[in-house]
Amino acid sequence: MSSEPATGLELVWRYDPAEPDPFVPPATAAAAREVLEQGNQAFADALRRHAEGEPVRHVTAIGAHDVGLTGSAALPPPHVPFAAVVGCSDARVPLELVLGQQANDVFVVRVAGNVLGRECLGSLEYAVEHLEALRLLVVLGHTNCGAVRAAVDAYLDPPAYLVGAADPPLRAIIDGLMAPVRASARALESAGATDLGDEALRDALVMTAVTLNAAVNAASLRHVFRGQLGERLDVAFGVYGLEDRTVTAHSRPGLGSPPTDEASLHALARAAAEAAVRSVLHPR
Repeated sequence: MSSEPATGLELVWRYDPAEPDPFVPPATAAAAREVLEQGNQAFADALRRHAEGEPVRHVTAIGAHDVGLTGSAALPPPHVPFAAVVGCSDARVPLELVLGQQANDVFVVRVAGNVLGRECLGSLEYAVEHLEALRLLVVLGHTNCGAVRAAVDAYLDPPAYLVGAADPPLRAIIDGLMAPVRASARALESAGATDLGDEALRDALVMTAVTLNAAVNAASLRHVFRGQLGERLDVAFGVYGLEDRTVTAHSRPGLGSPPTDEASLHALARAAAEAAVRSVLHPR
């Protein structure tokens, strides 16, 4: 195999028999968060360097046990993810890849708009109760989310909601997103963006709602699992940028802690709204 990428960019999972267990699972929630942040930074940096014309071969090492090379066909690999991530179903956000992780590192729950329905919560309850290596619960939204945009359209044009009202499963997703959309609209209006029907400000509303949706759902998880949280298990949120492949929270790269009270939620909403308005009205 050539040591240089043949087409300019290679994203590789590699098992090296000389290093069968290349990864030591994080022992604390803070360490798990750092691993995910570093993984995303490495992935985003690889694609940035490729976009700048540099040949890139980005390698993620995998362990033998994590891909079933246990030495016995009768023994499955142990189930040892260190993070559970609630993400959107959007095919442009392959969670292990964008977080720089290998097989068996991430327990993934995906649903349109990363809405926390009963099935999602049931899956997370299973993970918290049965997966001893689990250290972090993450809600990860993404920019330009179609589900959030559908909820924004329904909010701005109520008759459009009636079209989906006849489809209960679709309505459940939109209903689950309506609270962060309303809160985002209020935050934008308080920041001076009053004409939310304007195309650019509609985009700002989507951007703000994506952030609030992830943050509020993470806050909900903190409440649901409050009895199990501590140094060995915590909750975080973030937004994956389809444009730059970077996870951000609170306008900074990396994951963030969810709001803990009404004041911190309002502060997050206002900051997200102001950042969204700057982004759509004064793009770089």
